[in-house]
Order: sequence, then C-alpha cells, then structure tokens
Amino acid sequence: TWGTYNLACFWALEGDHGKALELLSRAVELGFADRSISADPDLASLQGDPGFEALKQKVLERLRD
Repeated sequence: TWGTYNLACFWALEGDHGKALELLSRAVELGFADRSISADPDLASLQGDPGFEALKQKVLERLRD
C-alpha cells in the first residue's frame, strides 16, 4: 500500500489531482491505514477536495476500529 500511496503523493505534487485520488483510493482499498494521510505535506494540494476528505475519513475510521 505504501508504494501506491507514494505514487499518489507524486501525482499530487505534479498537480494531477485525479490521478492522485485514484491511487489514494486504491491504497485505501488495499488496506492503507496511517494517520500521515491527514498531515502529509505532499498531499496538501488535495486538502478540501471532497474525494480526499472521504478517503481521510475512511483511513481514520479504520484506525479507530
């Protein structure tokens, strides 16, 4: 999952938010569960995007379970 997450960070930094969200979604689907998604500066450009916010919530819920 970390490889997919890291690729998502790359695409977010490159400005391709669609690709970044696609890869983050895949990472979460594969079981990614780390609080870093909330504060990772590489993902700062995605903050506020509804899709990104939903993925963050999924990860945080997974960590609570």
